[in-house]
Amino acid sequence: MDFAQQKTEGAIVSLRIYKLQDVAFSLTRRCRELPPGGSLTKFTETASKKQEKHMIFEKRNLDDKTVYALIELSKAWENEGCSHGIIANEKDDLKEPLFVAVEGNEIVGYIFGHYYTVENKTSYIDVGEKCFMVDEIYVLPQYRSQGIGKELFSLLEKEVKDSCVYITLSTSTKDYKKILHFYVEELGMDFHSAFLIKPTK
Repeated sequence: MDFAQQKTEGAIVSLRIYKLQDVAFSLTRRCRELPPGGSLTKFTETASKKQEKHMIFEKRNLDDKTVYALIELSKAWENEGCSHGIIANEKDDLKEPLFVAVEGNEIVGYIFGHYYTVENKTSYIDVGEKCFMVDEIYVLPQYRSQGIGKELFSLLEKEVKDSCVYITLSTSTKDYKKILHFYVEELGMDFHSAFLIKPTK
């Protein structure tokens, strides 16, 4: 073996040693970050999934792709059976402004509505006042309790607040306790009325 060959092989060995040291350092650092009783494999998989998942909130136009996604979500809402009288949307039912929550390439939640002018006086809104009606707000079940609905509402509120006096909505959600908590306690809306029924047969 000549000197040049010895030098080359020595450099390769040194490089491998440095790489092994880097791996050892990385594993040591990750082990320090592990929770008690945690698995390095599970920890690495969880960290990887967190990096892959990134929720994006954005304003959308009703292009064909978005319309299709919203219609599919409304079908999921209907099949879920969590609200009275929900029927899957058709294209003409959808409106702008529209905001969506997107993970990867999938819309997992949305909110949209329309402006209107009050024609009949109520106990809290005068005739002629301009309001904004939230027609629909929906988040897939597996994405709830993560602040997605609240963020969607906040984005819509910022969009319309300078163009109306009130934001209004009606709800037919079956779990009235959860929905009142969401709209009143989390979103800061005022509760004004309720339509109740009791079957007699």
